[in-house]
Amino acid sequence: MKVLACGGLLLLAWWLRVQSLNGPRFHPDEALFASYARAIAVWRDPLLQGVLVDKPPLLFYLQALCYPFLGPKEMAARLPSLVASTLTVALCLALTKHLCRRVRECVTEEGADPPRETMGSLIAGVIVVLSPMAVAFSPTAFTDPLAVMWGTAAVLAAASKRYGKAGLFLGLGMATKYQAGLFSLLVVPLLASDPDRGRRVTSCGGAGAWARCAAGVLVPLSLVAGWDWARSGRLSLLETQWLSYGGLRFAYSEDLWPRLVDWLRLGRWVVGAKSVGLIVVALGIAWIASVAAGGRRRGSDGVGILLVFWLAAYGALHWLLEVPVWDRYLLPAVPVLAALAGWLVARLLGTGTVTWILVGVFLISMLPSSLASAQGKLPLGGDHGTFDGMEQVASFFADQPYGTVLYDHWLSWELYYYLFDSRVYISWFADPEALIRDLTAFGANSPRYLVIPAWEDAEPILRALDVAGFSALSALQAHRSDDSVAFLVWRIAGGT
Repeated sequence: MKVLACGGLLLLAWWLRVQSLNGPRFHPDEALFASYARAIAVWRDPLLQGVLVDKPPLLFYLQALCYPFLGPKEMAARLPSLVASTLTVALCLALTKHLCRRVRECVTEEGADPPRETMGSLIAGVIVVLSPMAVAFSPTAFTDPLAVMWGTAAVLAAASKRYGKAGLFLGLGMATKYQAGLFSLLVVPLLASDPDRGRRVTSCGGAGAWARCAAGVLVPLSLVAGWDWARSGRLSLLETQWLSYGGLRFAYSEDLWPRLVDWLRLGRWVVGAKSVGLIVVALGIAWIASVAAGGRRRGSDGVGILLVFWLAAYGALHWLLEVPVWDRYLLPAVPVLAALAGWLVARLLGTGTVTWILVGVFLISMLPSSLASAQGKLPLGGDHGTFDGMEQVASFFADQPYGTVLYDHWLSWELYYYLFDSRVYISWFADPEALIRDLTAFGANSPRYLVIPAWEDAEPILRALDVAGFSALSALQAHRSDDSVAFLVWRIAGGT
């Protein structure tokens, strides 16, 4: 039964996640990361020396490995995230089973089949498989799914007292995205103590074990530092990311309530069903009440405290600091919340009929939003059609002669990816005045084009061109599948 249940969950996870693998065009950030990977894959810029990189490079090199086998397709850049998201399901199952094992050991249930840890992991598996947040980000080229996979693997290794592996996985997560280091708030306590018994570990710890953990963290981070030094002659990666974020500060007091509302609106998609969220909250309240009332200890209350602490700290950090309210920042909470829900079920309900009913309730409640997420119908994950039509722009410029210039203000990251193999030079301009200055200096030397998204106001630029003696001739209207106009391409004529 255990093998069939786990296999069924993994198959369901893969089926939900693979549907949009070759779906909409890239979100701007996806296009940027994928352009890095393509530059590595064709050895045009293997160290990314010609671009400003503010993320650790592990994902980009994994994506680059996919391009020779799949060709210049969006699915090549998305495949690592798909695999990582599916593996996260398996890791979450194993983690929850491990965390729930102490519950079974503290409760005598002769002949119980399946044991408590199996039921707990089944609950966790249902949540992480059907989470609309996890489903939405699986077929994307963002760094987050891979970072979450490494973080979950690090927590599992820490729960198993595998010091070296815990450090290595944590380091690999930080070599994908620095924010994966937040999983250390789970990894370190699990390594340093036994949450089941509430005391420090003496038999598994020691200086040698912690040295293996530290070495595991430092190996991938040292490789990232060496890569950064080789490409730029200094350690610039962390500084560049800090500057791209504009630094970190606490949110202003007047922003706290709107930020809380925005985070809660996004947070509902972690489970995607109010009934599931209410059940998990009710189980948490029941557990806290039983502990406060001095009820019979059935298992590892330390595990529940640690998971609740991490979720609370993670949420407070993103609420109180002035970080963008982005859906992908909630992705790390999915496996942790799933493990907590599984542990609560094992701790309070065991293997009875009520637990099986909960499994059915979770499946029925979460499946509609999960299917909607898989079909791109929820405001989560990558692009949802805004940039459809970019392939028509790329096709238009595919045969343009060498020296053709395409002026752009809004679409640089997308254009660098979709025009990767073209002979067109993409020239970014800051404002209409900068465009006119460039055209006045070089406009007569080669064909010049201008691309403007349909949702932006083109009038100021067209008026500035007319005043300066240039004219804009319509060259292409790129349409989405619903026949709406996505992008306008103009041929610039006139000048001297």
